[in-house]
Amino acid sequence: MKKQTIRPAKFLTGGVALPGDKSISHRYAMLAALAEGASELRHFSAAADCHSTLRCLSALGAEIKIEKDTVRITGKGPRGLKESRRALDAGNSGTTMRLLAGILAGQEFTSKLTGDASLQKRPMKRVVAPLREMGADIRARDDNFAPLEIRGKRLRAIDYQMPVASAQVKSAVLLAGLFADSVKARSHRARTRGIRRGGRKEWAHGSCSSARGYERRRKAAGAGAGRAGGFVFGGIFHRRRFAPR
Repeated sequence: MKKQTIRPAKFLTGGVALPGDKSISHRYAMLAALAEGASELRHFSAAADCHSTLRCLSALGAEIKIEKDTVRITGKGPRGLKESRRALDAGNSGTTMRLLAGILAGQEFTSKLTGDASLQKRPMKRVVAPLREMGADIRARDDNFAPLEIRGKRLRAIDYQMPVASAQVKSAVLLAGLFADSVKARSHRARTRGIRRGGRKEWAHGSCSSARGYERRRKAAGAGAGRAGGFVFGGIFHRRRFAPR
């Protein structure tokens, strides 16, 4: 066998294009579908789970166009989703099912969430329980497994302390909070997902709030009509134009 010696290089040059973050791609897509107008997500994750989310959002009425790793989503506002004629198939994506459960719990129609054989064996009670505390009407097989039947109704904001840290449960409750009928907001300190900034790790903490509370904070931040903005997070570039209200 021929031997070869590899010596360390003095320097490296060039660029590296990182793939879009899977967890953030799910969440950006859902928020874009709830927003008014068009959002553009660049470097969107190519993971099958993220595209399960896109298919579900499309079935709920969001206009979605995909060009390579760029996804354009046109939403019609928090109440702009419509009932799907068939069950929403989350494939093998637990994130799709658990987060959409939060959104669908506050809608004005009934939805059914299902998935493949593997997903139907995964527990859903940890997300169903806090959503029920908010007033959601969710029915699960054996009260714990998919398919989930979600009968949308008005929700109430809650102060929820997670027994076990979970980014999916936190996100589901936060998304449901957008449809709560109270401005009340409570925060908790359960650490879930960490990100690195400047060489140090920072933990994400969450809160449960309502759409009115969000709107109040948005106005206080000065989000004006027709003002465009963009930012990069998790490898995804997000561009959003605020529509006149």
